[in-house]
Amino acid sequence: MIALPAQMPLLQVGSLEVAEYEKEWLQETIVRAAEQAGHEKWWFAEDVAKSVIIYLQKRFNHNTITLNELFDKVSRTLSKFGFADVANALTPTPPLLRISLAEIARESGPGFELFFFQSLGSKLDELFALDADRIHCADLKRAVKLLAGSPKKWTPACSELKEEIIDFIVQSVEKKSTPPDLSLMIR
Repeated sequence: MIALPAQMPLLQVGSLEVAEYEKEWLQETIVRAAEQAGHEKWWFAEDVAKSVIIYLQKRFNHNTITLNELFDKVSRTLSKFGFADVANALTPTPPLLRISLAEIARESGPGFELFFFQSLGSKLDELFALDADRIHCADLKRAVKLLAGSPKKWTPACSELKEEIIDFIVQSVEKKSTPPDLSLMIR
């Protein structure tokens, strides 16, 4: 038996499956839509987000839900409560999307930095195509050690490779027309 976090269905975002997404992300998205519809400091967003999350935990009978299906449910909920203007302003925005740099490095193999950078570029392009506004590139140090052949000590070459990876990610973000409020975390 598979236990999903907090009894939530996996969220299908493009070809990715997101296991962890929270009420706060959904609430922020609803607040943005409310502001676009002319409602400042809209207190109802928290209640709508909470009710959708409870529905997914308690009453949704599938293991996965697509981003569009989820936002369709949010939109219908808003419309039922008389907030069609907010529902119409709602934009399906993915939650925090995570890339494991160590996983890409493991797939690339020790010493195959070129393949690593190509794979990382493809993953970032996929996230940009999804209009992700929150991206977390995780496991940087472990990725560097894997690419460097798992040295016991951190070397100057490791530090140089770490900086190259960070520069590559930042340049990739700058080249693409990403959302202006993109939140990028590299750890």
